[in-house]
Amino acid sequence: MSVMTLNLKQGQVVISKKGRDKGSLFVVLNVATERDGEYAWIVDGAARCAGKPKKKKAKHIQPTKYINYSLEYKLVNGLKINNLDIRDAIAAYEKPAVEEE
Repeated sequence: MSVMTLNLKQGQVVISKKGRDKGSLFVVLNVATERDGEYAWIVDGAARCAGKPKKKKAKHIQPTKYINYSLEYKLVNGLKINNLDIRDAIAAYEKPAVEEE
């Protein structure tokens, strides 16, 4: 049986597909492959803060195309992030920049 890899990236905004948090937006902190599948540690900066990420199977996550590169840089380089950084990344996904006319 082959494992489907979703190619999740740190700093990527994702949507939960299963569980009581179904439909909620999260940011990926880390991704790892274990014997029984691929997992992501996700946070939302409110109920799931940076200090206590939720471990969720990757198949239960819908990735978006939005990656917050500032947050990705901090995560890849081991810099400290806070809940405001996470909430800002989710807000930027929800309300994309409006082009001026």
